[in-house]
Amino acid sequence: MAALADVAMTSKAMAANRIGTRALRRFFSAGTAGTGVTGRAGVPTAVAASVVGAAPGDMAVVAAVAAAALATAAADATPIRVFYQVNAHPLYTINGEHYLSEVIEVCGGINIFADLSGLAPLISVESVLEREPEVILASSDAGTQAFDEWRRWSDMAAMQYGNLFLMPANEIGRATPRLLTGAAALCDALEKSRMNRRRKVDD
Repeated sequence: MAALADVAMTSKAMAANRIGTRALRRFFSAGTAGTGVTGRAGVPTAVAASVVGAAPGDMAVVAAVAAAALATAAADATPIRVFYQVNAHPLYTINGEHYLSEVIEVCGGINIFADLSGLAPLISVESVLEREPEVILASSDAGTQAFDEWRRWSDMAAMQYGNLFLMPANEIGRATPRLLTGAAALCDALEKSRMNRRRKVDD
């Protein structure tokens, strides 16, 4: 952990680290016993090992290091516009105060509805189209039908890039120690989204 904590960071990475620490440390600060967190693609190996081997009382420290690692990895990534769909019918999303919006920010994304009031505001299809998301995320418990509405709008950037991703429900749905794994999955999805965007632009 010391090696990760001492990593040299640019000013942009340091800012991302502060965001990441704020977003994730609070989910571990209670020192929850039994983390249930396992290694996953996108989580630096040393961080995953630290989480698995950490004693309950060390979880706040582990969370800070993990948040720093995730945020530093995404610090130089090109921002990408994200729509997080909580529910399809009726259509709900998250605002900037929601913990998932903070995770999106840690991963280098921009929550297109961050400015709305209420943690989970009701929105319209038209408002999504107006804000032109490049990525659409939903929980895996919604199934692939979560994106059926958007397949009608083939000109939308997210559809053009093929950026529709389901996030693991158990890990992303609540602010528990498993959120670290969910955050890694979200960061992976946004990195794949950037790659898809680059390929489409280069075609």
